[in-house]
Amino acid sequence: MKNFVFLLIAAMIFLMTGCNEKSENSMPDIESLGGAFGYASDDNRIMVSDDYPNPKELTTAYGNYGQTLSVEYVGWQERTDDDDGRETSFNFDNAQGHIYRVVSGQTKANDGYFLTRSDYFCYDNEPKYDILKMKPGNADSNEYGKVPAKDISKMERRRGRKVTGSGLIAQGENSERLEIFQFETIDGEMLYSLVFMDDKDVYIEDYYTNDCWRAEDCGNAIERIKYDLIFVAKSRYSYVGYKIGVSSWAPESCAHELLETAHGRLNRDDDYWISRYVAPT
Repeated sequence: MKNFVFLLIAAMIFLMTGCNEKSENSMPDIESLGGAFGYASDDNRIMVSDDYPNPKELTTAYGNYGQTLSVEYVGWQERTDDDDGRETSFNFDNAQGHIYRVVSGQTKANDGYFLTRSDYFCYDNEPKYDILKMKPGNADSNEYGKVPAKDISKMERRRGRKVTGSGLIAQGENSERLEIFQFETIDGEMLYSLVFMDDKDVYIEDYYTNDCWRAEDCGNAIERIKYDLIFVAKSRYSYVGYKIGVSSWAPESCAHELLETAHGRLNRDDDYWISRYVAPT
C-alpha cells in the first residue's frame, strides 16, 4: 500500500511539472532540449520569428519576471503586404513567424517570452530547475530601482573603477537581484556591467567599448538601455547555478538573451539570442 501511494504521488508530480513528457528526439542532456524567444501580441498570442524546426513541441512560455504560461501552437503566419518590418505587438498580424495561443495565463503586450518544451528544465523525468518569483526593482514606475550601497562598493572594488550610475532591475523573494552598473571612462574605454547576485555569489557580464555598445547606444547606458527580466531559473544543484532570460531595450531594437552563470560570470548562450527591430513608427 505504501508503495502504491508513493507511485501515485510521483505520477502526480510528473503531470504537474510536465517533466514526464518526451518527444521522439528526446535526449538526456538538458542542454539539448528545445527553446526559443518570442514576443507577445496585444491579444494573448506569442510569435516566434525564427524558423524553429519543431514548433509544436514548444508548450510552455516564461516571461514578465518569471510568469509561467501554457501555450498551444496555432501555425505559421506569412508576412502580409502591410508588414513594416517591425517585430512588435502593433505589427503582429502582419509579421511572419510561428503563432502560439496562450491557453492559461495572460501575456504582457510586446514583451519577450522564452518558449520551451515542457521538459526543458528537467532531466530523467525530474525537475532540475525552479523558476524563481521575481519582481521589478521599482514597482511604481518604469525606472530602475535603487541599488544597495554595499553592492556599489563591491563592484567598484571588483572593477577598480568608480560607479557613475546604477539600477536595480529585479529582485527575488530571498537575496537574488539583477542589477546594472555604469563605470567611469578610463583612457577612452567605457564600461557597463550586468550583474546577478544572490546571498553568496556574484555573476557579471561586462560590456566594454570605445564608442557605442549598439548603433543607438552611446554615452550613458543606464539612460539608453532598459533591461527587463524574463525569468530566473535556479538549479537544484549548487554547482550548476542559474539560467536567466533578459530583454534589453534600446531606441530602435530589443535583444532577448539567455544567460547562464558559471565561475563568477554571466555567459550568453548565442544559440538563443535574438534581436527585434522595434523602432517607433
